[in-house]
Amino acid sequence: MRTIRPAFLAGTLAVALMLVPHAAQAQDAKAEVTKALEAFEAAFNANDGATMASYYADAAIVMPPGVEPASGRAAIDAMHAAPNAGGITMDLKIKDLMVSGDLVVETGGWTATDPAGAHLDHGTYLAVWKKTDAGWKMIRDTWNSSMTQ
Repeated sequence: MRTIRPAFLAGTLAVALMLVPHAAQAQDAKAEVTKALEAFEAAFNANDGATMASYYADAAIVMPPGVEPASGRAAIDAMHAAPNAGGITMDLKIKDLMVSGDLVVETGGWTATDPAGAHLDHGTYLAVWKKTDAGWKMIRDTWNSSMTQ
């Protein structure tokens, strides 16, 4: 019968204990980004572009389909000046959040409906969030339509 050596046991325990704070930090990051995304969605649906823009870092890049990217605070603020003038409702669904240190990579799906509830479009998105002194902010954001043209 083999015995577990104390040094091996101590090393294994030390590694396990180091992972506990990282797992807790990852869960906290996921919860905070999820909350931020819910507020971002609510801001879109309320046609509140200023609040939407506030979820981006100053040096963020937003890459919407069919137009040139918006880089930096001024361009992102301008992009969100009137995000939802037609009363469109956006439903965002997170599919996956991957955490690495002070970064979160988020993938998900979106659905847009008109004021009467009719389906307009749907697709996928990818956002990269970074922990800043002001909280979690998007540093990259892109999305596409899954509908055929």
